[in-house]
Amino acid sequence: MKILVSLLVIGSCLNTWASCSFKSQFKKVISLSGPMTVLLRETQLLTDPALQGISIFNPISETEFRKKRIPGGIFLSQRTLSEFENALVFYDEGRELRKILSTGRGIQSVEIKTRNKFPIEVVDSLIRTIYPLTNGCDQLLSKFKANAVGMEMDLLKKLPPSLKVVFYLGRFKNHRPPELVIVNDGVVKKLIQESKIKTYPSELSYVNWSSKIMDTLTKDYIHLGVEDSGSRFVKEIKRSSMKMTLIYPGALVPGFSQLEAFLFWANSL
Repeated sequence: MKILVSLLVIGSCLNTWASCSFKSQFKKVISLSGPMTVLLRETQLLTDPALQGISIFNPISETEFRKKRIPGGIFLSQRTLSEFENALVFYDEGRELRKILSTGRGIQSVEIKTRNKFPIEVVDSLIRTIYPLTNGCDQLLSKFKANAVGMEMDLLKKLPPSLKVVFYLGRFKNHRPPELVIVNDGVVKKLIQESKIKTYPSELSYVNWSSKIMDTLTKDYIHLGVEDSGSRFVKEIKRSSMKMTLIYPGALVPGFSQLEAFLFWANSL
């Protein structure tokens, strides 16, 4: 009897999850937003028939999504824009793209705002955005939130105490670090708030590093380049003395996938 009840419960959950879909009025959906596309993957909406295309920059492998990959970002062509007619389009915040998508083509554009938000705040914002546009996604959205919270907790637990690390935007080239340092943004901002790391001193989200400041940092600092492998879907840690490069799909996409990437790195320490 217990086995039968368990199977019925599992079957009920599977049926609920399988019903997760965009509401019927949305015949065409496009996601140019990395964080939103990751949510679509995690809630099985990536396979919804209404989803017609995603950005070529989104961290989704070729096997996960076989429909249209849209190039361009703020350089979207007029031909591509014509394909957005009467579509629901998600895009990452930005004045230029906002202007481009408000062209009177019947586009219902939804701006995804992640600036200055912690990872779980991004996840919560995405859920609030997608919930009224979908049907039957309650359990998958709850699972999406729970998985994000779980990854963040694991990340905070697994980082060694007194960790000193400088995060760079991109990979090292000929042993020279990228020009920009990541400080008060995304996962790095969360790690600073939780006093889990010491890092490059700055109040800015991203800053060009200074040789003078770098010379004041002790030799036990790890220097970590962070590269987003996007649809190439490469997952790799490269090491050279105190220099490391984290290569991961969505490593620079705010929210869920950035937590995945940094947890992947933490597991290698």
